[in-house]
Amino acid sequence: MNNITTTKETTMDITTSIEQFKAALNAGIEGITKAAEIYVASIDADPTNFWRFHQGCADYIPKAAWPRFEAIGRKLIHPRLIMGGIADPQKNRVVKSMPYSMQTKILSGERFEMLTRGGDTLLVDFMDATGEQVEQLFGDGRARNLSEQKAWIENHKYNKIAAAPLPYMIDGETVTFRKAVTMTRAEVARLLREMKHVKQS
Repeated sequence: MNNITTTKETTMDITTSIEQFKAALNAGIEGITKAAEIYVASIDADPTNFWRFHQGCADYIPKAAWPRFEAIGRKLIHPRLIMGGIADPQKNRVVKSMPYSMQTKILSGERFEMLTRGGDTLLVDFMDATGEQVEQLFGDGRARNLSEQKAWIENHKYNKIAAAPLPYMIDGETVTFRKAVTMTRAEVARLLREMKHVKQS
């Protein structure tokens, strides 16, 4: 009984610690955002303040960090991305290619309309989306609307068909079938044309 109680208390302690950690981290991110806004306002007012900030904070902020502060202050990159972004490399690249407003929507858990191959629409959270769904939902630094998603689905379907290997291999006047296959008259005619082309070449 004591072991069960101890386990429950430990679980509760860990849950509380995680929530406290997240709250402190969010407060830190908000502080970084405010600091970045102050920095940008100062260098906009006088570009030489760039050097004054570097010298005044040289003891604990490396030179390489200042471009990130400016990007955050100008709302070019969401402050949450300074922690390394999203664990999934594909999703991380997509989010960083988006404008700040879209980064905010994605990182705040907003759901996006996604067209299914059956013509229905679903509301999908970016973080829960598969790699293929991410490709369908986003491209060229923005979210695709339903019409653009339909075009993407059709194009993706065509590319999959085009990339599929033929069920046979032609070697001179010999045809080797990779697997059992049923062919129409048109497909047989195509096969004969290909054999004729190989023989002539």
